[in-house]
Amino acid sequence: MTDDFDMDMDMANITGDSNAGAYQKTELRQGPPLDYVSEKIEHSLIDLHATISIISRVVQDSDNKDALLFSARAAFQQELVAFLAIQNLLNTANTPGLLLQLLGLSRDNFEQWLQEARSEGSVTG
Repeated sequence: MTDDFDMDMDMANITGDSNAGAYQKTELRQGPPLDYVSEKIEHSLIDLHATISIISRVVQDSDNKDALLFSARAAFQQELVAFLAIQNLLNTANTPGLLLQLLGLSRDNFEQWLQEARSEGSVTG
C-alpha cells in the first residue's frame, strides 16, 4: 500500500515548481493573521498524525484498514502542503519520503519538527 500511496501522492505532482508564478504572489489581504491560520493547520496536523498512528495500531485486521490509512494520509499530506506553503517552505514538501518520515515520528518529535519548520519559515514572506 505504501508504494501505491507514494505514487498517488507524489509531491512534485501536487506542488509542481514551488518557485513558479502560481505559487508566489503578492497579495493585499485583510482577515485573520496568517500566523493564526498556520497555528490552526499545525493543530490539525498533530491531530491527523495521532489519528494515523491510532488507525495503524488499532485497525490491524480490518478490511478497511488500507482505505482508512490512505484517506487519513491524504488529508495529512494536503494539510502538510498547506502548512509548508503558508510558512513559505513549500520546497520542503518536495523532500522525497517526507510524508512517511513524519508519520514515523513520535508525537513529541513531530511537534518538534513542526516547531523547527515554523522557526525556519515565515508567514510574512
